[in-house]
Amino acid sequence: SGNILMFQSSYDTTEGWTGDVKAYQVCTVYTGDCAGRDIGEIITSSHVWSAAEKLNARTANSRIIATYNPSTGSGTPFRWASLTTGAGSQQALLGNENALNYLRGDNSNEELNGGTLRDRYSKLGDIVHSSPIFENGVLYTGGNDGMLHAFAAADDEPSAGAVGGEELFAYVPNLVFDHLSDLTDPDYTHKYYVDLTVSVKSGVNIHGSIGTPVSTTLLVGGLGKGGRGYFALDVTDAATIANEAALAGKVMWEFPSGTDNDMGYTYSKPAIVESYDSSVGSNGWIVIFGNGYNSPSGKAVLYIVNPENGNVIEKIDTAVAGCNGLSTPVPVDVDYDDKVDYVYAGDLRGNMWKFDLTDTDHTNWEIAFYDG
Repeated sequence: SGNILMFQSSYDTTEGWTGDVKAYQVCTVYTGDCAGRDIGEIITSSHVWSAAEKLNARTANSRIIATYNPSTGSGTPFRWASLTTGAGSQQALLGNENALNYLRGDNSNEELNGGTLRDRYSKLGDIVHSSPIFENGVLYTGGNDGMLHAFAAADDEPSAGAVGGEELFAYVPNLVFDHLSDLTDPDYTHKYYVDLTVSVKSGVNIHGSIGTPVSTTLLVGGLGKGGRGYFALDVTDAATIANEAALAGKVMWEFPSGTDNDMGYTYSKPAIVESYDSSVGSNGWIVIFGNGYNSPSGKAVLYIVNPENGNVIEKIDTAVAGCNGLSTPVPVDVDYDDKVDYVYAGDLRGNMWKFDLTDTDHTNWEIAFYDG
């Protein structure tokens, strides 16, 4: 119908580090009265919807939120009873159930209401470096409230009855639990959490329960300065996720599953591509990312992982260490066959690297030019 929207994320430092995603109408020949604007202009005098306004109207219990259980390697509802227990567990890191309910949006224990937790002006945290990504009627964006958020892009999108700007679901990576409770501290100073633009790719062949490949829409996200790791969700049918158990079943993996001294802060945006080695990943599908910055090893390393489970297929070490790290990789398909041929990525030492992935055997994937 010519209904075209522009989506813009924002953050506000004066209101306790709050954020928003707003939709604005774009003037088209179908819009009608554009108040003298030219075709293609954005009508900024008013917004179509505000995600923050929608979220502030939601109750904590009405939201659909999940996290990741590192003990089972699977998703779980973001509820107190579902978190891991014991020393160093999710419950131990959060402290108590009031903290979890606060993160879900409950304001009853904030200081203004007689409690001990930080006052908020809005439930949606600041969105700094995670630009909204549109896919199949859904907007995905990471917030520094510890969550990846999925919002309906418009009324009746992604499904009939959807309300534009309404949160469909949210995901709290286990990777940010070590500083998640800081968000409740009245003396909170800003920290980053889910602060990287996600990558979403449809048509990825993920093996189903009977081993038959299933065309999947895969979301892979990182944390920026929020942590050292990545997470993956199956968002094929985002509109059908009706409860937290269903969302938990869509959680695929978090990486790394243990200690990895080559993994730095994940500033590197992942790439989801098809490769020449059909024996790896999901019929050749792979996820590629640089190791990021400030890793314990100080190296620059390219990671290639399995999109089904996050297992490492190859780690290509540039052997240039010393306060180094690899940035966002750019995959290139030089012969237009929809398979990656080469990957380019820069490092902190001023080098531009070319990686050769043209072999049908992944064990032969390597740096394109090297000495010795």
